[in-house]
Amino acid sequence: RPGELDQALPAEGDETSPSKLERAKPVFEAMGRLKPPFREVACLRIFDRMSYEDIATVTGEKVKTVLSRMNHVVEHLRKELPR
Repeated sequence: RPGELDQALPAEGDETSPSKLERAKPVFEAMGRLKPPFREVACLRIFDRMSYEDIATVTGEKVKTVLSRMNHVVEHLRKELPR
């Protein structure tokens, strides 16, 4: 679900409480298990909040490829993260 990931991760400028960092740890670990092309797309989208079009420009990939990779990331995180 969109927003669930945002709630788990510390926002820029947020005071990072131990409980928020503890909730974010599984997210970072799961993302670390992604292959580099998928992790790159995920980081650009989630942390840099880039549009899919901008990610395509930065990575040199087609927008459709970026969307496909992000779909893979979401499925990976759904399987890896506890509910």
